[in-house]
Amino acid sequence: MGILIKPNSIVFGVEEYNRAALSREELGLFKAEFDTLFNVTDSIEKRMLQERFDTIQACTEAIKFALDSKPFKGIAPADTEIGWSRIRPEHFGMTNWKVSLTAGWQDWLGSWTSPYTVPDDVGFIILGFKSYSATPKLAAVHVKVGRQEFVPIDVRFIKAKDNPNGVAIAPIPTLILVPKVEVAIRFQSDETADDEIEPVGIAVGLGRYLKKESYT
Repeated sequence: MGILIKPNSIVFGVEEYNRAALSREELGLFKAEFDTLFNVTDSIEKRMLQERFDTIQACTEAIKFALDSKPFKGIAPADTEIGWSRIRPEHFGMTNWKVSLTAGWQDWLGSWTSPYTVPDDVGFIILGFKSYSATPKLAAVHVKVGRQEFVPIDVRFIKAKDNPNGVAIAPIPTLILVPKVEVAIRFQSDETADDEIEPVGIAVGLGRYLKKESYT
């Protein structure tokens, strides 16, 4: 997992995705909204995102290419323009981020035998996971995208909240989910308990998809 940025494409594992570069105007909007879309300046989450700004831009351009290079209009896109938002539970067919974990491995998004298919009109960029529990239970994350299965990522350090703000957040190598790709994500826990786990990342898609309140 992780993204290699090339002049006109990105490499994600064994896959290479073409990029449709943001225009000067689009990049200006991208930078301006980036500073307001993700929490306040001293947020640990925002710092993590800022550290990967170039990667997020490249992934956005890869999703833009997959969406027929439609114009990027930020948080106010028309139905056939590209916009962005934080990832909401509804985007993954969930009602909230609450999850009941058991000791061991369990499916979270799709499964190895029945993966989740990313909709035609959106792509996702995931940079980590955040827990809203006072005592986080997440221990590891296992990801399969298309024909690629990545090694499990140990994230037990999320329990230490080892950052200046004491936030339970665990970065992972950048994960890009382009439109129509099949994906499965599994969680491991060391105990049986409830948690509330949010993927830290961005949804980049057409306005007609992002502006929906319900996806049922």
